[in-house]
Amino acid sequence: MSTTAPLPHGVAVVVTRGPGVVDEAIDKAGLSIRALEAVTGVSRSTISNVAAKPAYGIAKDKAERIADALGVEVNDLFMHRDGAPLATA
Repeated sequence: MSTTAPLPHGVAVVVTRGPGVVDEAIDKAGLSIRALEAVTGVSRSTISNVAAKPAYGIAKDKAERIADALGVEVNDLFMHRDGAPLATA
């Protein structure tokens, strides 16, 4: 049973690098999940799920918005489901 809804064809699905990685970055940035939602446009429930469940998949653009708001590189927090690093522009 999948933990995420299917995304449109061509949308990259990424997962976190491990337990606590996103929580630690949120703490270091001094943000709450509510504040992160306001800055990124990513819902609190998605941010909470990503922080709590390393295998929870999200679209790459959301991962990029979260990382940017936290002041870290997207590859510091996220990777492709197969473990490969994300391509960055």
